[in-house]
Amino acid sequence: MLAQHLEGIVAVASDSHNIDDACEKLCGKQLKDLAASRKAPPGKLVVRPDSGEPKRIAVEVLDRLAKNFPPTKNAAGFKELLPNIRAIQGDGVSIESLHDILEDMSKHKWAATNVCFGSGGALLQKMDRDTRKCAFKCCEVIVDGKPRPVHKDPVTDQGKKSKQDRLKLVRQYGKITTLTDGEGAEEDDLLVAVSCNGKVTKTFDSGAVRTEAEKGMVVPIFDVKM
Repeated sequence: MLAQHLEGIVAVASDSHNIDDACEKLCGKQLKDLAASRKAPPGKLVVRPDSGEPKRIAVEVLDRLAKNFPPTKNAAGFKELLPNIRAIQGDGVSIESLHDILEDMSKHKWAATNVCFGSGGALLQKMDRDTRKCAFKCCEVIVDGKPRPVHKDPVTDQGKKSKQDRLKLVRQYGKITTLTDGEGAEEDDLLVAVSCNGKVTKTFDSGAVRTEAEKGMVVPIFDVKM
């Protein structure tokens, strides 16, 4: 992305496996020249942690980026990274946590200008993909004609580990379960392709979805006498 888009902002979710290595080895070394060559404003590489304790992670990301992108100090004496490298915190951000993050940054003498913030579910009832443990993740890609497993397993939150390789949805021991790593027989797979390369291949109405979901369920019968 940095090589193909030489101008503008490139924000990268960087915690898929190890946010520390992403800050120090990838951004700080392998991609340092590409990041440093971006013309700010608006050009910049934005590192995005997406797991762990928000206030602790924000400061840790800045500290690790500072190892290879030496910060300067502003008029108030707070540290600022080079204008072409920044961070964005979007995980666990609410009115309450935002105050804690900025307070912790202030304690470590980091200027607020180093971090952008985003908030989703916390703006509503906080019933989001994390509380429900439900999210869609890439599990397999084809590279040079060969399948390759893909998964997320952040060191800062083992609860966000995703399933990898070819997935199958099967009925097993009286319940529906997901098989990973290519396990299971193709004929037992309940999954149906509904989209391919941006084209919808099959549609379902709500009634069909409800009927399929209720297959095999025991429906209670209530005998009420008035």
